[in-house]
Amino acid sequence: MIPLVPFGTVEQDFEPVPGMRVRVSPVSKVTLVELDYFADPDKVDPAWLERATQGLSEGDIEREYRRNRTLVHGDAFYFEFLDNGGRKTFAHRSPGLIEGLHVSRSFDFGVRRPACIWYQYDPKSDRLWYLREFMPRDCGTHDFRDVVRYLSGEMAYEELAGDALYWADEVAAREWNPAPPWFEPQTTFMNFAGNEAFRRQAAAMRDPEEATDANIMAAGGIHLVEWNGPVLARTKVVRRLLKLRSDGFPGMFVDPACEEWLRCLEGALVFHLPTVEDPLPNKPRKDGHFDNIHDAATYGPVHEVPAPDVVPQPLPKRISFHNRMRVEEDAEPNSVGWKETRDGGIW
Repeated sequence: MIPLVPFGTVEQDFEPVPGMRVRVSPVSKVTLVELDYFADPDKVDPAWLERATQGLSEGDIEREYRRNRTLVHGDAFYFEFLDNGGRKTFAHRSPGLIEGLHVSRSFDFGVRRPACIWYQYDPKSDRLWYLREFMPRDCGTHDFRDVVRYLSGEMAYEELAGDALYWADEVAAREWNPAPPWFEPQTTFMNFAGNEAFRRQAAAMRDPEEATDANIMAAGGIHLVEWNGPVLARTKVVRRLLKLRSDGFPGMFVDPACEEWLRCLEGALVFHLPTVEDPLPNKPRKDGHFDNIHDAATYGPVHEVPAPDVVPQPLPKRISFHNRMRVEEDAEPNSVGWKETRDGGIW
């Protein structure tokens, strides 16, 4: 039951029950009421939402049930994610770091939402673990850098100030995040970013040595490796990792702490709208949110993960004739007496 309050005593912005927000416009004095589905006590249980949204993409769920009107309509960009089981297949809590391997940090420097994602790639098993993510809003590069260093175990909490301190507390308060810092101080990191990190920006007017985001990051000890290739190359890597292997598991796992990246894979990231010049686009649509975390999640892996499935090619047969009969024999790697021509024939 929603409580009654005397007329004229309503606060400017308050929440009488979870899922119901009442705001009074300070200018027009109009009262606005926002209702979410979980304001109904019968719908608080997450199982209700799971049943109600069965078969819907993450983008549709965001629009229809979470009132997120910033998302565009369209087909899920990584449809393989849901086709292969969605979160039940891919979302698993990381058991820990793989000993002997570095941790990679991959960055995107979006204007409104810079993003960093931490992961490890194991070349022996050809699998990738997405471990953690950080995507603040309207955070300057200096503060963004300091929070990343703090979350990585490279900077003490007491050294943070301003927006950096605010976002460090914000990350710690999110229920899906483990308590920071997330890594031991001696952890080795590799750092990757797109070419936008190396473009001159307004900061150059204040300090020429910090003319780019890459310079600002380097001033804090984070030296970036640049990716300047096409989007398609990055998406090919992700699509290969989304495939199920012969052991029944996919090529990637995502820790539940990477909530934005999971939502992106579930369908919040959609294909670009078709045009006359490009009726079947193969690039994601930029929305200023999920495309940022997508860029951060792919700039690094494209450096470390091979795009095609690596399948050993069999050696060509060695052909000879015995009493006018054609004989094919398995060739030894260092055998002589034959050569492979351009059309594949053996002579």
